[in-house]
Amino acid sequence: MIIESLKLNNFRNYESLYMDFSDSINILYGDNAQGKTNVLEAIYMCSSGKSHRGAKDKETIRFDQEEGHIQLVVKKNEIPSGWSNEVADFINKLLQKKPANRLGLRSSIEVKEHPWIKKYNWKDLYEKKLEAPFIPPEGDNFDSKYCLNDNKLLPDVKIKYDKILKDPHYKDAFSNFTYYGEYLEDIKIKNKGKFNIHNGENLIVEKFINPHENIENWKNDVD
Repeated sequence: MIIESLKLNNFRNYESLYMDFSDSINILYGDNAQGKTNVLEAIYMCSSGKSHRGAKDKETIRFDQEEGHIQLVVKKNEIPSGWSNEVADFINKLLQKKPANRLGLRSSIEVKEHPWIKKYNWKDLYEKKLEAPFIPPEGDNFDSKYCLNDNKLLPDVKIKYDKILKDPHYKDAFSNFTYYGEYLEDIKIKNKGKFNIHNGENLIVEKFINPHENIENWKNDVD
């Protein structure tokens, strides 16, 4: 939220105050007991509806006055173009830092009852009667433009990685891992896409799920 301006009347020690704010950083400075914290309290009250000091509303009114006023103006363009206030409120409540303040903490009904999606036809969704807004095309959707980068390491990068991997700390981290990608590819070529493992079953390489299990046993049984 970007604050554009703040106007106070009969609030705490201020009889009247008007402040413009920068879009970036704003610094309040002055002697003690001049009202810096009162400005922050006014902003907090407009944002949350209560004082961060725990004070009652009547306690924030300037002494000997019947009423006080706070007016806070925020920039409208803080809500992205095309968003309604309901959408912004929905997103804001989902992104609350404290889990206890997030929408949906108590139940999914809390989410479905939000004004933005309250009229959505949940019943038809459950019964799969709604048509999907997007259906991916059938067939291969592979796009080669995402695979044009050379996957070979530059010499200086390789030297750096080799040095890191020789560190005992990193070597221990990979002690229980084994990679047999090239070995399995050789088997696939020599055996026309198939190989034999120790229990005699004939499996296609692509469907072999766990090459780590008993790897030493079945390597010797390959035809």
